[in-house]
Amino acid sequence: MSAPSFMVKADGFPHAPKDPNAITNYVWDWSQWMIGVAGEGIDSAAVTAEDGITAIGSTSLVGSRVSQVFAGGTAGRSYKAVCRIQTAPSGLIDERTIVIDVVEC
Repeated sequence: MSAPSFMVKADGFPHAPKDPNAITNYVWDWSQWMIGVAGEGIDSAAVTAEDGITAIGSTSLVGSRVSQVFAGGTAGRSYKAVCRIQTAPSGLIDERTIVIDVVEC
């Protein structure tokens, strides 16, 4: 099974659905961003989320893809999750926000 698909909504953030009973992996793909910073690699990554949805386990970093598993959430609510990376050797820092929309699927 693949990670949920994102759709950019009117608020400008990419949104993805999640059933309140699902335990689902969400992926931030930094490959396009990394093209603009030749010679850099992602050295560290951290994912945080708003209260009400639970990050399960540790954040995974493989190449230019960062992933985090989430569980819970209340149907009808939306939760922002932020992925923050730092590169090496320059120590550049950037972050991207997604919105997880919890809906009965």
